[in-house]
Amino acid sequence: MTVTLGWVVAPSRSVVLACGGFLDEWTGLGEFLSVRAKRAADTGGAHLQDWVAEAVAVPAGPGALTVTARTRPGTYGAIDTVATLDIDLNLPWSAVSAGKEPVVLGDLPVDPCGMVIGDAVALDSWVGFLPAARTVDGLADLRIWGRGDEEAWAHFGA
Repeated sequence: MTVTLGWVVAPSRSVVLACGGFLDEWTGLGEFLSVRAKRAADTGGAHLQDWVAEAVAVPAGPGALTVTARTRPGTYGAIDTVATLDIDLNLPWSAVSAGKEPVVLGDLPVDPCGMVIGDAVALDSWVGFLPAARTVDGLADLRIWGRGDEEAWAHFGA
C-alpha cells in the first residue's frame, strides 16, 4: 500500500534525508550540512558521511514536495512499516540524471532515533534532544505523528 506521509518545502532547493540520531553532529564536523548538501545537490545528489553523521542530499524544485511511502507488514509486530520512501522532487528527471533508471545515491543505516527529511539550510539549526538553552526557540526539534499524536500534543503542549 502507498501512503502519503506529508510534504516538505525546500527553499534552498536542496532536500536532505538524514539519520536523526546524529543530525546535530554536523555543526561540529567542519562544514555545515547545508554547504555539503548544496554541493551534492548541484551534482545531482550524493550520500554524505562524516564520522557517525550520515545523510543523502538531492536537488529539489519549488513548492511542496510530496513524501510517500510504500508499506509492508512489520517483521516484529502487527503494524505496517515503511518499505520504500519516495519524495517527488518537483524536477524533470533530466535535471537529476541522464539515464531513465533510478539513481542509487548510497545507503543510510537504520537509525533507532528515526529519519529526518527537510530543507538543508533548515536542518543546520536542528538541535535534537540537547538542553533547551542551546535551541533556537527553547524547544527540541521533534515531530509527533501517528497513533495518539493529538493526545501527546495536548499533554506536552507541543
